Amino acid sequence: GNHDLISQEHLDMMNGTASGVPCLLPHGSSIEVEVKKSRGGHASAGKETVLSPMDEVPEQSALDLTETTGENYPEGKIPPPCTKATHTKQQVLGGLTKEERAAVYATRTFPKHTKLSKRERQDRQWRKQNEGQVRLLEKMKDLHQSPMPIKDPLAKEDIVRIGAVHGIPASHNEGMRKIAREEYFDSLKEVCSAPIDVLVTHSNPLLPGQEGKIKGEDAPRMLEYFMKSSAKLYVHGHVHSEPIVTVMGQGKIVVNSDCRVVAFMPNGTSSPNGPVPGT
Repeated sequence: GNHDLISQEHLDMMNGTASGVPCLLPHGSSIEVEVKKSRGGHASAGKETVLSPMDEVPEQSALDLTETTGENYPEGKIPPPCTKATHTKQQVLGGLTKEERAAVYATRTFPKHTKLSKRERQDRQWRKQNEGQVRLLEKMKDLHQSPMPIKDPLAKEDIVRIGAVHGIPASHNEGMRKIAREEYFDSLKEVCSAPIDVLVTHSNPLLPGQEGKIKGEDAPRMLEYFMKSSAKLYVHGHVHSEPIVTVMGQGKIVVNSDCRVVAFMPNGTSSPNGPVPGT
């Protein structure tokens, strides 16, 4: 969700003692979970297969300056050798006269410094201030890496394919709590383009009848991607609203699981309140 930071405990949680399937779903990709029947007839999770790996989070590259030898500089004014991420343009030219600088410019070209956007500055600042979270994010990527081959989407009926996108769309990145809006919907589009059965997001869609309560353009896009996907079940959180379960067209179901535990039971199964009627 976007309310909590990732902890090592989240990474350590597994579904069952032998399945080896992490409780923490991947971000921007899908997994296959083999569902097996236990003796009591209940479903349990089997082994996981990653369908598409999470994209690497690009690091901000340092200013790249080509190494310079002393023969390019006037005698007596030789700055230290310039290597990658070591010397900036100001360091190379510092202390030189106007004529000496002109001689340097005549023998080499400095790459232009690209000014960071507001979002890039915010991203960099967050990563500097949350080094522990950055390390856990790297572990999260490794958690879902698997050498197992991708199974045929139509091969077995006991395979459940789950696609997930963490956090909420925002103006900038804050780990898995907030994802830059463009990146968020790129991830959602990729997930919904895969052959999934279940879509899980923290952020919420806009359901019929909620138009006056939920504002903005993000929630309608969430629902649009789900409706165009192959997923039949969409589980989300973020807003604690009604209805809990919404049956959409095309046999699709949306569940609001914010601060709730929702259990689906087969038709005719007994519950504390009596038999569940068939539908």
